[in-house]
Amino acid sequence: PGWSVATVGQILGSNPELESYRQLNTVDFYFLFLYSSFLSLCLVRYWPTRQWLSLLPFAAGFADLIENACVRMLLDSFPRIEDAPQSLLWGPPATVLKFVFLLSMLVAIAAGVLFSRSMEPGATKAKEF
Repeated sequence: PGWSVATVGQILGSNPELESYRQLNTVDFYFLFLYSSFLSLCLVRYWPTRQWLSLLPFAAGFADLIENACVRMLLDSFPRIEDAPQSLLWGPPATVLKFVFLLSMLVAIAAGVLFSRSMEPGATKAKEF
């Protein structure tokens, strides 16, 4: 799976409201800074001894930035999508990387929440056999 001239043309060609796509793309540029910062703070909160984990959200944000730039180039070149070949080259792997990083940090946050709850005073211990 990935982006191709045919799939992008099909998606954009079926919706005459290209300006709506541009507006959503602009919002997404700002949103990546919000979720990167928030998720980084969550990781620092639950993994204070593993500060490097707080970089995962910014890696996802950077991949999202590349993806958004590629989408914007495709929007700006539509209907001549073939005029933006770099977008079709860099956009799909950026999308995959973004979701790999997002999934990794969500797992890390969930593990941190579970781990911190098990360490709270009064938490029940597992039975030893």
